Amino acid sequence: QPDASTATLALDLQDASVPDLIDIGTWISIDINTELDGEPVTSRRFAGRITDITAGWDEAGESTPDAARARIIAAGTLADLGRRIIGDVPWPVELDGHRVTRILEAAGITVSPAFTDPGTVAVLARDVDAQPALDLAHEIAASASGILWATRSGDIRYADADHRRGTPPSLALDTCQILAAPAWSRTTDGLVNHVSVGYGEPDEESGDQARHIATDPASITRYGRYGQSFATVLAEEADAIALATLMLTRASAPVWILEQLPLDAATLDEATYATLLGLDIHDLITLTGLPAIAGTPTSASLWVEGWSEHLAHDTHTIELVVSAYCR
Repeated sequence: QPDASTATLALDLQDASVPDLIDIGTWISIDINTELDGEPVTSRRFAGRITDITAGWDEAGESTPDAARARIIAAGTLADLGRRIIGDVPWPVELDGHRVTRILEAAGITVSPAFTDPGTVAVLARDVDAQPALDLAHEIAASASGILWATRSGDIRYADADHRRGTPPSLALDTCQILAAPAWSRTTDGLVNHVSVGYGEPDEESGDQARHIATDPASITRYGRYGQSFATVLAEEADAIALATLMLTRASAPVWILEQLPLDAATLDEATYATLLGLDIHDLITLTGLPAIAGTPTSASLWVEGWSEHLAHDTHTIELVVSAYCR
């Protein structure tokens, strides 16, 4: 599941003091103002709460006076959700999206049905008592092949297992727009060809769940055994079977993985830069013009799974974290 986004701000202090508005717990946002076809465009890059403030002096040498500096760290809304303790009434069997909505609302977060998926699988009834809301939501997402994430503006949303079906590409890139040479890797990391999925209520005496076990004999013969066993909150055997089948389909053979795409805003045209600023998790991009080497792909469709970026007065670099379309 995605981690909470964080932002680090470096400030030059003119009078050696931190502005009064900057304090622990203050909510801040970071926006970029650009133009597209002569019209102003504002893109929010981050929203969150200040958690750390460090103040000190930058010693620039004997001939240069010391300069006051401050560093501010802020954490996004997922981190705030991890500190909210909820649970005082039993919850019924329900779809995963409905359960996540129930968790978020119990944590005081208003959820819009237009942006939160209903879910695809039934999850077990639970009598939750005083647990972090983030842990509970992540447990549901992990069992249901969903994702809990925070948007660039700080809104928390849930995507179920069908969320990415039929998604058209949002952005097309060429390798000439990438800062570094793309690096592919093909390893056994994430390889799974023997899976055991727990489902249903645990046995009262042993505490064990019923299990569905699935294997890919051809993969085991070729690569050796790579097993994975885990408990879930899935209520139905059919959903456990579907999850096991999905895991074997996606992960029973190693594939070429391209994880990082570093981009420099200065190399992008106006329209491409505006589209890049509008990307969020779950958006699909295409990359072409890749060099042919060692059998690696020459083009790829990639999901945006996150990013890191650096902003200064004259630079803006973004490194997209991506995953293969098939996975």
